[in-house]
Amino acid sequence: MDHADTPPISNGSINSTEDDFLSRNGIFTFSSVVKVLMCVMVALVSLVGNIIVVFVVFTTKKMQTNTYLLIVNMSFSDLLYTVIAIPPLVTGILGQPFSVHGHLGTFICKFMNAMAFGLIASSVLTLAAIAYDRFFAIVFPLRKLKIQTYLKRIIISIWICSTLVMSPMLYAMRLYEDNNTSFCYEDWSPYFDTDKASQTYTVALFIVIYLIPFITMLVLYSLISHFLWFRKIPGNGNETTRRRVIASRRKVIRMLITIVLCFILCWLPLQIVTFSVYFGNVELPYDFFFVSEFLIRANGAINPIIYAAFNENFRSGFKRFLCCKASSQSAARTNLLSVTSSKHSNHNNVKRKLLHKETQI
Repeated sequence: MDHADTPPISNGSINSTEDDFLSRNGIFTFSSVVKVLMCVMVALVSLVGNIIVVFVVFTTKKMQTNTYLLIVNMSFSDLLYTVIAIPPLVTGILGQPFSVHGHLGTFICKFMNAMAFGLIASSVLTLAAIAYDRFFAIVFPLRKLKIQTYLKRIIISIWICSTLVMSPMLYAMRLYEDNNTSFCYEDWSPYFDTDKASQTYTVALFIVIYLIPFITMLVLYSLISHFLWFRKIPGNGNETTRRRVIASRRKVIRMLITIVLCFILCWLPLQIVTFSVYFGNVELPYDFFFVSEFLIRANGAINPIIYAAFNENFRSGFKRFLCCKASSQSAARTNLLSVTSSKHSNHNNVKRKLLHKETQI
């Protein structure tokens, strides 16, 4: 299968060909305008929402726990993925080719595509790390302090694993240049057969960053849910306090399970597309390709909305962030009015002194 002539299924990579499944030969249509507006909206919500998430966690002392700091790590991945993945999708919709040539074009082609895979892995592994942390914090609370000491190591390990996942793309992605156009494509030669290597890498990605993490999360959250909903939690403290703690933990688990389910649903269409193209040689509707590519980008915008919907700390933090912005703008306007008023007052004083020939003694 010649990858230069197939739809660019690359988990948000920068692929733009003359037959790009997102373009309509450069003609602006109502559909293309709607798709661009959808992408812009997702980009804005993702950027603003994830920035607020980072702000809320780092400015709220009680939220500086393993779970929320790992959520910050995922928000950081979502921010980077939005910056990397949205522009190529928009240019593809508008039918604009990838027009960077030479060594710079090759670097962008390899690095951006590889980064897309690495950031996907980072998000999935972070979700798995959150499930692992919640499992020990709730089911084995006495081991929580020990896990806290390993938080930095866990985050470093996530990014090391993500780098390993993306490294094959640094080798395989190539830049094809022809007159004024250029595009990225996948070529594993001369050391590997391109078709077999692409299929192997696709299966490996599915197993490593989709199947294993989500089976792990399914098992861990099932055990956590059984523990919180069906077992009497031991303790000699105040019953009201214990119930409040359990209710709070249940809300957090509901939020995390919703995030995981959302991630699965957003990435499932792309998995279907990838396996259909690489293994079944199935022709799918053009709009299905767009939906699969759009959903993976929308996932980063959906997560902050889930945080705000399920978690009171995030809701109050979002309000505080917006109020701070409103207060700073109000303060700036007040200062501007004050300065203007002061200037006007000084001008009147000078004018009055000149008219009455007043002098200071």
